[in-house]
Amino acid sequence: MKNYIKAGLLTFTLVAPALVVVFLHLFAQNHYSLPYFFPVKDSAGKVQVIGADTVYSKVIFIQTDQIAVLNTPESDSTMAVKISQELQRIGKELPEIVTLTESKKLTAEFLVEQIAKIKLSKTFKPNGKLILVDKSRHVRGIYDGTNPEEIERLRAEIKVLIDIYKKSS
Repeated sequence: MKNYIKAGLLTFTLVAPALVVVFLHLFAQNHYSLPYFFPVKDSAGKVQVIGADTVYSKVIFIQTDQIAVLNTPESDSTMAVKISQELQRIGKELPEIVTLTESKKLTAEFLVEQIAKIKLSKTFKPNGKLILVDKSRHVRGIYDGTNPEEIERLRAEIKVLIDIYKKSS
């Protein structure tokens, strides 16, 4: 009789977690969100709101309906090559995105202008920064392209953005 109880407990211990995982996989959904950057401010310095929604700046020089990663100029040429290789690798892994490096000057100017508008930092330098832009041309993330952990975070947040678009359509 003891063996049946032990076998039952062992079976329950092994099967119950598997059933929970299957249940969650079939009936639950993960919801992720990414922040928006650079809210539009009026002349008094207040954030503009339409209805209950905050208005955010758009990157106007991008003419695409795809997720884009903008590359700002890096003064160190070896680091610039490394960042470019990382972007190419991300582009191959995730073909849903566009990597833009030809707009380096515009990207850097946009970043400096936006940072100055929100008075975040007077010492901010855009060198080596990567900017994640969604299909609506809103900035969804700023990453240090020289840091491997930031590159991995960029990759993960691109996947989150792709997932958000898949679930909304």
